[in-house]
Amino acid sequence: MVMQSFSEAVALTVSDVAREINLTQATTTSIVNGLERRGFVHKRRDATDKRRVIVSPTLAGQQLIIDAPKTLQDLLEPEFQALEQWEQSFVVAALQRLASLMNAGEIDAAPLLHPGAIEQVDDAPAQPDVEMLKAKI
Repeated sequence: MVMQSFSEAVALTVSDVAREINLTQATTTSIVNGLERRGFVHKRRDATDKRRVIVSPTLAGQQLIIDAPKTLQDLLEPEFQALEQWEQSFVVAALQRLASLMNAGEIDAAPLLHPGAIEQVDDAPAQPDVEMLKAKI
Protein backbone atom coordinates (compact mmCIF):
# COMPACT_ATOMS: atom_id res chain seq x y z
CA MET A 1 0.00 0.00 0.00
CA VAL A 2 2.90 2.35 0.72
CA MET A 3 4.36 1.76 -2.73
CA GLN A 4 0.96 2.14 -4.38
CA SER A 5 0.63 5.59 -2.79
CA PHE A 6 3.39 6.68 -5.19
CA SER A 7 1.44 5.60 -8.28
CA GLU A 8 0.13 9.13 -8.79
CA ALA A 9 3.00 11.09 -7.20
CA VAL A 10 6.74 11.19 -7.73
CA ALA A 11 7.62 12.13 -4.16
CA LEU A 12 5.65 12.38 -0.93
CA THR A 13 6.42 13.16 2.68
CA VAL A 14 6.11 10.32 5.16
CA SER A 15 3.09 12.08 6.69
CA ASP A 16 1.45 12.32 3.23
CA VAL A 17 1.94 8.57 2.75
CA ALA A 18 0.55 7.88 6.24
CA ARG A 19 -2.54 9.97 5.48
CA GLU A 20 -3.00 8.29 2.10
CA ILE A 21 -3.03 4.77 3.51
CA ASN A 22 -4.62 5.61 6.88
CA LEU A 23 -1.77 4.44 9.10
CA THR A 24 0.05 6.29 11.84
CA GLN A 25 3.18 8.19 10.93
CA ALA A 26 5.25 5.93 13.20
CA THR A 27 4.02 2.78 11.47
CA THR A 28 4.53 4.34 8.04
CA THR A 29 8.05 5.44 8.97
CA SER A 30 8.89 1.88 9.98
CA ILE A 31 7.55 0.52 6.68
CA VAL A 32 9.38 3.19 4.67
CA ASN A 33 12.64 2.35 6.49
CA GLY A 34 12.22 -1.30 5.50
CA LEU A 35 11.48 -0.34 1.90
CA GLU A 36 14.59 1.85 1.89
CA ARG A 37 16.75 -1.03 3.17
CA ARG A 38 15.39 -3.20 0.35
CA GLY A 39 16.18 -0.51 -2.24
CA PHE A 40 12.60 0.37 -3.20
CA VAL A 41 12.52 3.97 -1.93
CA HIS A 42 14.94 6.81 -1.37
CA LYS A 43 14.56 9.21 1.57
CA ARG A 44 15.88 12.74 1.83
CA ARG A 45 15.30 15.72 4.10
CA ASP A 46 13.21 18.58 2.76
CA ALA A 47 15.48 21.47 1.82
CA THR A 48 13.17 24.07 3.38
CA ASP A 49 12.05 22.13 6.47
CA LYS A 50 14.57 19.62 7.82
CA ARG A 51 11.88 17.94 9.95
CA ARG A 52 10.10 16.70 6.83
CA VAL A 53 11.32 13.54 5.11
CA ILE A 54 10.63 13.25 1.39
CA VAL A 55 10.24 9.72 0.05
CA SER A 56 10.40 8.74 -3.59
CA PRO A 57 10.51 5.37 -5.32
CA THR A 58 13.77 4.15 -6.82
CA LEU A 59 13.81 2.50 -10.25
CA ALA A 60 13.32 -0.86 -8.50
CA GLY A 61 10.43 0.67 -6.56
CA GLN A 62 8.83 2.01 -9.72
CA GLN A 63 9.06 -1.45 -11.27
CA LEU A 64 7.52 -2.93 -8.11
CA ILE A 65 4.57 -0.54 -8.47
CA ILE A 66 4.12 -1.51 -12.13
CA ASP A 67 4.32 -5.25 -11.38
CA ALA A 68 2.13 -5.16 -8.26
CA PRO A 69 -1.11 -7.09 -8.56
CA LYS A 70 -4.31 -5.10 -8.58
CA THR A 71 -6.19 -4.91 -5.31
CA LEU A 72 -9.55 -6.63 -5.07
CA GLN A 73 -11.14 -3.19 -4.89
CA ASP A 74 -9.46 -2.17 -8.17
CA LEU A 75 -10.72 -5.35 -9.81
CA LEU A 76 -14.23 -5.06 -8.40
CA GLU A 77 -14.95 -1.44 -9.30
CA PRO A 78 -15.22 -1.76 -13.11
CA GLU A 79 -17.22 -4.99 -12.79
CA PHE A 80 -19.62 -3.39 -10.30
CA GLN A 81 -20.03 -0.33 -12.53
CA ALA A 82 -20.95 -2.64 -15.43
CA LEU A 83 -23.92 -4.03 -13.49
CA GLU A 84 -27.42 -2.71 -14.14
CA GLN A 85 -28.58 -0.06 -11.65
CA TRP A 86 -31.07 -2.44 -10.05
CA GLU A 87 -28.31 -5.04 -9.61
CA GLN A 88 -26.03 -2.46 -7.98
CA SER A 89 -28.85 -1.45 -5.62
CA PHE A 90 -29.54 -5.08 -4.78
CA VAL A 91 -25.86 -5.81 -4.01
CA VAL A 92 -25.52 -2.66 -1.88
CA ALA A 93 -28.72 -3.46 0.05
CA ALA A 94 -27.62 -7.05 0.65
CA LEU A 95 -24.17 -5.97 1.86
CA GLN A 96 -25.66 -3.31 4.12
CA ARG A 97 -27.99 -5.92 5.62
CA LEU A 98 -25.13 -8.38 6.10
CA ALA A 99 -23.00 -5.71 7.78
CA SER A 100 -25.94 -4.89 10.04
CA LEU A 101 -26.38 -8.55 10.98
CA MET A 102 -22.68 -8.74 11.87
CA ASN A 103 -22.80 -5.50 13.90
CA ALA A 104 -20.01 -4.24 11.64
CA GLY A 105 -20.88 -0.56 12.04
CA GLU A 106 -18.17 -0.10 14.65
CA ILE A 107 -15.34 -1.83 12.76
CA ASP A 108 -12.57 0.48 11.54
CA ALA A 109 -11.62 -0.93 8.13
CA ALA A 110 -9.93 2.24 6.88
CA PRO A 111 -6.45 0.69 6.40
CA LEU A 112 -7.97 -2.00 4.20
CA LEU A 113 -10.31 -0.01 1.99
CA HIS A 114 -9.98 3.08 -0.10
CA PRO A 115 -11.20 6.00 2.02
CA GLY A 116 -14.16 8.03 0.95
CA ALA A 117 -17.89 8.03 0.96
CA ILE A 118 -19.85 5.40 -0.88
CA GLU A 119 -21.94 7.15 -3.46
CA GLN A 120 -25.44 5.90 -4.04
CA VAL A 121 -27.22 6.04 -7.35
CA ASP A 122 -29.63 9.00 -7.17
CA ASP A 123 -32.69 7.30 -8.59
CA ALA A 124 -32.07 3.94 -6.90
CA PRO A 125 -34.49 3.10 -4.09
CA ALA A 126 -33.00 3.05 -0.61
CA GLN A 127 -34.56 -0.37 0.03
CA PRO A 128 -35.14 -2.22 -3.26
CA ASP A 129 -38.41 -4.08 -3.79
CA VAL A 130 -37.24 -7.67 -3.31
CA GLU A 131 -40.16 -9.15 -5.28
CA MET A 132 -39.42 -6.80 -8.20
CA LEU A 133 -35.75 -7.79 -8.11
CA LYS A 134 -36.57 -11.48 -8.02
CA ALA A 135 -38.83 -11.00 -11.03
CA LYS A 136 -36.00 -9.36 -12.97
CA ILE A 137 -33.61 -12.20 -12.14
